[in-house]
Amino acid sequence: MSKYLIDSCGWIESLTKGPKAKPFIDCIASKEEIITCGIVLAEVAAKFHSTGKGADAAAVLASIRQRAKLVEINEEIADLAGRLWAGHNRSGMGLADAVILAIAVKEHAVVLTGDSHFKGFKNARVV
Repeated sequence: MSKYLIDSCGWIESLTKGPKAKPFIDCIASKEEIITCGIVLAEVAAKFHSTGKGADAAAVLASIRQRAKLVEINEEIADLAGRLWAGHNRSGMGLADAVILAIAVKEHAVVLTGDSHFKGFKNARVV
């Protein structure tokens, strides 16, 4: 069994039944272990609030938390995220993506994403 960190792009695709939703929905429906982090929850909430669906944000976050284990950012993850960002920021990777990647590395998880900033990382699967 594998462990996955579905990033905010993946959760949004699955929740809104977007064009790339199937791999995310399949992962969510599987018995695979799924983790998430506060930055993913914040990005998902921001998307719902910015599209006029803020009233749904709390229920959406609760549904994610029912399926995914929350991993907190600690000093070790923060340091790794800083190193990853410093090494890849020219590619357009934001600090939030670096935090997500650092958590996946520390948790031995695969980032499941639709975000091209994760291309080239061995523990990321870009849909």
